[in-house]
Amino acid sequence: MEAFNGKPSWVTDVDQVEQCLVDLRAQMEDLHKMHASRVGSVFGKDLEDMEGRIESRTREITDQFRVAERILQKVGVATRRAGGEEATVGANVQRSLAKRLQELSVNFRQSQRKYLAEVRTQKSGGLVPGADSRFGIDLHTESSGEFFTTQQLAVVDDLTEAVQSRDTEIVKIAQSIEELGTIFKELAVLVIDQGTILDRIDYNMEAVVDHTKTGIKQLEKAEKHQKNARPLRCIICLSSLIFVLLVILVLKHRPRRGWF
Repeated sequence: MEAFNGKPSWVTDVDQVEQCLVDLRAQMEDLHKMHASRVGSVFGKDLEDMEGRIESRTREITDQFRVAERILQKVGVATRRAGGEEATVGANVQRSLAKRLQELSVNFRQSQRKYLAEVRTQKSGGLVPGADSRFGIDLHTESSGEFFTTQQLAVVDDLTEAVQSRDTEIVKIAQSIEELGTIFKELAVLVIDQGTILDRIDYNMEAVVDHTKTGIKQLEKAEKHQKNARPLRCIICLSSLIFVLLVILVLKHRPRRGWF
């Protein structure tokens, strides 16, 4: 089916995927900045809000990948229905976009893995030193027999909440990475499928070329036989004519019988 302006309807879908790629790059850059800011914060009042914004942005990016993937599948269906040269062009376009989207998903997945490793490292060893440097409180005073002050207990409560928050955060990051892995595999299948379609198209084109060459050779042979048959027909005609003339000549000069 074609749009009213004469362009195939799937061209609009291709433009949408291109826009998705632009949006994804911008969102990933923004998320990278959020990660850097988040890793630099041990705990604080705005930490929970920061983690919420990171989670929201991560979900937006993942959903955007899903949207682009679905649109690409629509492009594949539309171009296959069109057939002919349009199917070849559409398959090439779809494969190119799928590869670009796949590469972008790999970059995003690597970024998430790096962020996950940093959060885990921070959780395992970076909390107490950070708290000490910020508040100037020695949390090891209990070993010397002193009791925790109200301020120290507040710090401990903050640390406990931070640990629990990071446990949840780590789980969500891991889930995001797992989902990105699924998207990557689906895009890989899409690229392979389109590659198979293009291989079949190339094979069919090669078969057409081979058949055409064979047909040309057959025509050349037929033309050659036809050319060789013309002199033969001339020879037969001349031989027949000579034979007829000889018969006429013999009959003409045959001696006539006398009358008694």
